[in-house]
This record gives sequence, C-alpha cells and structure tokens, in this order.
Amino acid sequence: SFQSGDALYFWVRQGPGLTLWDAAQREPIANIYPLGMNAQVLEAWYDEPNQTIFAISDHVELGATLYSQPLAQPENDYEYTATALQYDRGASWAFLPGGEGVVFCKFNGELQLWSLGGELLASFVGHEAVVDTVRFSPDGNQILTYSQQEARAMLWDSRGRAIAQYNSVALPAIDADWQNIITLDQHPELHPNLPVTQLKLWSIDRLDTLLEKACSRLQPYFDQEYLDDRMSATCD
Repeated sequence: SFQSGDALYFWVRQGPGLTLWDAAQREPIANIYPLGMNAQVLEAWYDEPNQTIFAISDHVELGATLYSQPLAQPENDYEYTATALQYDRGASWAFLPGGEGVVFCKFNGELQLWSLGGELLASFVGHEAVVDTVRFSPDGNQILTYSQQEARAMLWDSRGRAIAQYNSVALPAIDADWQNIITLDQHPELHPNLPVTQLKLWSIDRLDTLLEKACSRLQPYFDQEYLDDRMSATCD
C-alpha cells in the first residue's frame, strides 16, 4: 500500500498482473498488465499527478523491463510504452521513495540508478557479488545494499558515493530515522564447532557530519595557517 496526498492506494495481484485499488472507495481503478506474453509484473508505481503507472515486468526473453502505462479503468483498453531500460531476467530492483527513479542490480554487484524516463542517473560500484536487498532512507538520499554472498552491506548516497560498509551474515537492521544500524557478525575462529555471534550497533555518519568532524579536527591548522585557503573555504 502507499499514500498519495490524502488518498490511500494498494496493489492486488491478479495472475501475472496487478490491480490498483482505491482504499477509501474500496474499488479497483486500474489494471496493470505484464509486458508481453510469458511475463509477470514484479512491481508498479502510480504517478498520480500525471495519471501514469510505471511497472517492472519480468519477461522470459526480454528480461526485467521498465515501462509506463497511462491510467485506464479496469474495463477499458490499455497501452504501454517500454523504455530502453532492460536487465537480465531475475535482476534485483527497487523503486525510490516517491517514485523518482528505480535501482537495478547487475549480477556482478554493480547497481545503477535510473530515472523513470530511462536516463542513467548514477552507478554504484563496490559490491563484487549479486546484491540481494536494496533499501532507501525515507528521504531517498541514502541507500543500503546487502549481498548475502559477500556477507556485506554498503551504505551509499544518492549520487553513488559509498559512505560506509559493514560485515554482516544477515541483512542489517536499521532504525526508522536512519541514525543507527545493527549488524550480525560471526567469529568461527573463537570456537570452530560453535561460532560466536555478535550484534554490533553502529551510528550512521552522513557526508555532511563527516565533513563537519574533519573540519573540526583541522581547525587548529587553519588558525596557524598551515593549510591553504582552498581547504579553509571548504570548511567555511
């Protein structure tokens, strides 16, 4: 389910497609069909201001494809427009909060952020194995990715810059305001037959707080003019 303004909507799976329901009116308002035969709609996003539905369809031959479909009542005809954005079948994906874009994860661990119009916005390079889970902060400015094969999570900003990485044998837990993260680590070297499991609590530093800490440490050097004006301007 999701909310747009004062309206609450939710999706109901209907075979290979999805049906969009208005929770207040308790009635379906649109059907979302897969792109072609032998396909299934994985997830969809409703752009209410533009009365357009964006969906990701997993096709046997085409792979994962992002396409748009104008809002049409369930009993009416429909048409869709596929973007140039296509990925291998089974690739991981996730819509950004608010539907500003979508992230696709390649099997080599690289992630790419695309606009719903099919424009590449950012690439995320750091994982070396397939990424199983992608999560977004409520404001969409930070992204948490996790690879079970690597037993590693990474935190990114929306421009594709890595902020931090964490070793964890399970998907880390993160609080609602994205201030802290909990990881699960194992140490088989301490007891071969019964690995020791540790829960670790980490505070999340954003790039602006990291810069603030760095400038605070450099302040004595600014006062003694050990650093040039360019470094000083960065911290002003």
